[in-house]
Amino acid sequence: MKKKFREYITLYFWYFAHLYLVKYKVYCIGVTGSFGKSSTVEAIYQILKDTVNVKKTTNANSEIGIPLDVFGFHTHGDILELLKYIVILPIKYITSKKMFDVYVIEMAVDHPGDMEYLMNKIPLDIGILVNIGKVHTENFSGENREYEIYKEKSKIITMLKPGGRGIINVDIPYARDIKGGNIIEISTKDNNLKYYAYDIQNTEEGFSMKTNDISLNLPNYILTKSYAYNFLSALAVGNIFKIDKEKQRQRISHFKLPPSRMTLFNGIKKSKVIDSSYNASANPTIEILQTISNMNFRRKIFVFGDMRELGQDSKKEHERVAQEAVKDIDYIVTIGEMTKKYFIPKAIRLGFDKNNIKSFENSPQAAEFVKGIIREGDLIIVKGSQNKIFTEVVVENIIDDDKNLICRRGKYWEEQRQKV
Repeated sequence: MKKKFREYITLYFWYFAHLYLVKYKVYCIGVTGSFGKSSTVEAIYQILKDTVNVKKTTNANSEIGIPLDVFGFHTHGDILELLKYIVILPIKYITSKKMFDVYVIEMAVDHPGDMEYLMNKIPLDIGILVNIGKVHTENFSGENREYEIYKEKSKIITMLKPGGRGIINVDIPYARDIKGGNIIEISTKDNNLKYYAYDIQNTEEGFSMKTNDISLNLPNYILTKSYAYNFLSALAVGNIFKIDKEKQRQRISHFKLPPSRMTLFNGIKKSKVIDSSYNASANPTIEILQTISNMNFRRKIFVFGDMRELGQDSKKEHERVAQEAVKDIDYIVTIGEMTKKYFIPKAIRLGFDKNNIKSFENSPQAAEFVKGIIREGDLIIVKGSQNKIFTEVVVENIIDDDKNLICRRGKYWEEQRQKV
């Protein structure tokens, strides 16, 4: 009954959101992928915001979050809160004038049918697929779950409205199957493409990459190679809007990561902390470990929380991370049942010193331990899923910088952490 009630409420919210987007002919840009969606949305927003009246989704990427975000409302799914919006939304629709011309939308896919549902609600002018990985695979039951995820997410391009433009990372297996004159291809491997990124580097001065048109430099950021796809997507959108290339370069230099995505903090005891505690899946976690492999620190401490919602892929994906972690990490701290069950045994079998591994049931316990072992000159990398792991608790206990820059702030999230 509760599920049905939410379905009816969601349809009600979409009724007004869809009416608004169509009535004011809002130009809609949708972004999906297994990771990097928020960063891509932010990069596009930075390029467009001084040229057009643009809005981006804020803490909303789902079938219930997006229609509320259209009107500037947000929810954690509380029933009383949703009932309030039942009353407010029609009033907001009737009284609102046109609030924005372009809407950049993060679109999440957790289940089969999710993207098709969203595409039937949002009249997308541009659809972007930045990457594919094994995330939320527990909801996909076939033998090749990664392909199933790709097929669902790729509907952001195959279901575009007539005249829509698709931007797709063709380094994804199967991606070149999508053909058409409306497709823009991006890559870090195929130098024959217009949107090709190369010479992707992280140094003490920050992240840099080159394209066939411009060079990008983002100081004070240590970013994985996959961010190149996010920036290529944004540059392609900038060209669709006919924005001067030098302006694009300047604007994207103001890009700021959403909280807890590869954020570099000053840690306690003169250490450094890479906070990537917002969420975790194997591919981006492995990329982080590869990115820091050539950096010189006294020790590298890896704080790793369970990667959730992987279903039957959980063992394999945790073991894949272990294979990379043993190469250049000095000390490992894990949080949760699956890292203890799958990651630690694999790391030890690969020769990692078991005396340099510590496992905890929850993040507060891990935070107290990590505080005690940090030494001057250490680098601490924090990564874990958002579902009941909350590795941001470790980060807030080991940094000297502003804790409000970490993800999941506020009363609601504090209550959720207390429940766990």
